[in-house]
Amino acid sequence: DALTLWALPQMSWLTTARSTVNRGCATRASIPQTHERTIYFMETSEQVKQIKRSFRLFMNGVTAASMRSKGLNYKINWGVQLHDLKRMAAQYGHNAELASALWAESGVRECRLLATLIMPADKMSSDEAIDWATSADITSEIMEMAVFNLFQHLPYGDSLAHTMPNNDNMI
Repeated sequence: DALTLWALPQMSWLTTARSTVNRGCATRASIPQTHERTIYFMETSEQVKQIKRSFRLFMNGVTAASMRSKGLNYKINWGVQLHDLKRMAAQYGHNAELASALWAESGVRECRLLATLIMPADKMSSDEAIDWATSADITSEIMEMAVFNLFQHLPYGDSLAHTMPNNDNMI
């Protein structure tokens, strides 16, 4: 099964969540809060595909609809809550290559948020940080999470902060 390729060796919380969802009775409480961080090796592009598939397990249509009604329009919005994204990020640890690949999935809310959680601050160049901060499709939510999770930890964060208010693309 493609979803379990990146799951933990003991077929942990992801497999449990998937089988519970398939029976139609999943709750956030049915997914353990702690687990061992083990990821099988796979190409970055395959990891991105698996991550995007896993968003379906945590999708929340009410949250996504609420965001749309408040003006946060994304090409794709699964409505995954931040604590679920943080659990996913804990599995992958800090991974610059994966974070850049996730950020490249423009228009996908959860990919962008997850990228801010797994990008190591010491591996992000100032040019890449400026590109992220001035992306044409960045929303206030994504910018807020990028600042909170990543930009504040950059050694050149102060100079980057002066770039952000001048971003006319900010929604």
